[in-house]
Amino acid sequence: MRLTGYADKFSVHPGDSIKFYVNCDGPKEYDVQLVRMVHCDTNPKGPGLIEEKIDAPVNKRYPGRKQIIHSGSYGYVEDRPQFRLQSFTLQCWIWPTAPKTHPRYWKHGAQGLVTKWYDGKGYGLFINEEGCPELRINDTRITNNVPLRDHAWHFLAATFDAETGTATLYHEPQIVYALDPEIEPVVTSVSGPVLHDDSPVVLAGYTREHTDDPLARSSVPQGIVIGGHYNGKLDSPRICNRALSRLEIETMKHGGTRGMEELSIPVDRGVSGDLRSGVLTAV
Repeated sequence: MRLTGYADKFSVHPGDSIKFYVNCDGPKEYDVQLVRMVHCDTNPKGPGLIEEKIDAPVNKRYPGRKQIIHSGSYGYVEDRPQFRLQSFTLQCWIWPTAPKTHPRYWKHGAQGLVTKWYDGKGYGLFINEEGCPELRINDTRITNNVPLRDHAWHFLAATFDAETGTATLYHEPQIVYALDPEIEPVVTSVSGPVLHDDSPVVLAGYTREHTDDPLARSSVPQGIVIGGHYNGKLDSPRICNRALSRLEIETMKHGGTRGMEELSIPVDRGVSGDLRSGVLTAV
């Protein structure tokens, strides 16, 4: 619909005031006419639609403008020096409901999982447009080209060692059928350093835009538009400040921290961090 709107109240008494908020996506102008609804049922077996026009100051033509409410289900932690990492490990459990973009039914594009990435800077775990897990390091995108099965649990992890330039992406489905392909870790080289800006860490999304546009005042955090909203369940996201070994990833995968001496310290907005072992865990 190109013209939508709502009122600030469901009902009013005579003499009360009421406000209408209108989003006009396309036409430059629109007409307003206050009416009294006598009969709203358009069934041809009844009297049909009956409305009476009411004289009111609001009845006139108005300039149209597009007004956006930036919303979505995501979590974020504001930019901190601890997140401006060179070497790192990311991991999470996911249960996606719509991993692949469909040109007819849903066009959500890439979905963020655990990200500190914006416009070719930073790092993050994503689901790309083809429904496959993807690691982004600056402009480099690493994937295994194996689509995620929807409505099923998967374990994802990624590491990057800045000293060697080695990046590794792990994808482990928890439901495996007889004819499913074996998914090997993807190992490749990426030239550093990892670039950073003041974008937040985002869970279940990623930073799509920094803007001073007045419409961005409704976004949280203000002035930063979060896009790539993830569809599904996200569990146990973690960020570590070094490239963990496969054994360490497996230990953390099952909730343990053997040999890591993990200490939970409040960081921000429902997140606890381990500054000694380099572990950040959303709780």
